[in-house]
Amino acid sequence: MSYQQGQLRKESLLAAGIGMLVGMLLLALRVDQGAGLWLKEIYESRGFSLQGGIPSQSLGALGVMFACLLALVLAIEGTPGHDRRLLLLATALVLAMMASPVLALWQAFWNPFVLVLSMLVAGVSAMVQVRMLDARHAQPSGSGDAKLVAVDEGRGKSKPNVRRRRR
Repeated sequence: MSYQQGQLRKESLLAAGIGMLVGMLLLALRVDQGAGLWLKEIYESRGFSLQGGIPSQSLGALGVMFACLLALVLAIEGTPGHDRRLLLLATALVLAMMASPVLALWQAFWNPFVLVLSMLVAGVSAMVQVRMLDARHAQPSGSGDAKLVAVDEGRGKSKPNVRRRRR
């Protein structure tokens, strides 16, 4: 099986599933309620009149959370370079956190803490998984003659050296 980035594979679903499992565990333990009350008090003290809230335990909210996690995992897998993946994860976390004040402008309250923690876990899982797949596919196969290219330091040109098998 060849490794191709950006395709939906079982490893992608596993990384998103780990994040979803953490999110559902946080919702089951009601960890988000304390943080949600704190955030709601901050919004109301700043002058936002919050009419209603967006439920975080509904089936639609869980589906949106899984879609966000899977999109993040696929984006991380399709991004080359570890530094770029870290930047992508940080950007996704900031965007998820900033969705709550935008919804507060529309007088709706949404608690982003469960989604942000789930995205953090899924993103780290995806980065570890991609790094392992990159390391596995970067190793030489060991069959046949290997061609090595040595750089001539004096001229900056490269010349091929052929390594031969011993018989």
